[in-house]
Amino acid sequence: MSSSNQTNKPQDFEISSLTDLLEQHDEEMEFLFVKAINLYAAPGSDGLSDREKVDQLRAAVEKSLEANP
Repeated sequence: MSSSNQTNKPQDFEISSLTDLLEQHDEEMEFLFVKAINLYAAPGSDGLSDREKVDQLRAAVEKSLEANP
């Protein structure tokens, strides 16, 4: 049982770090974070190639930069 506790502890740390990161950034940064997570983890996301995912994420970042000069 101790091995499963050790396995969960790093994940808890990573999740709390991501939550802290979101709280430190503005809404646009949060949108980009959610976009990235959805591209790679949302149900059905495996239907896109890695290249398509990167292209969509790049487009979202570029759009964000255009909106905030």
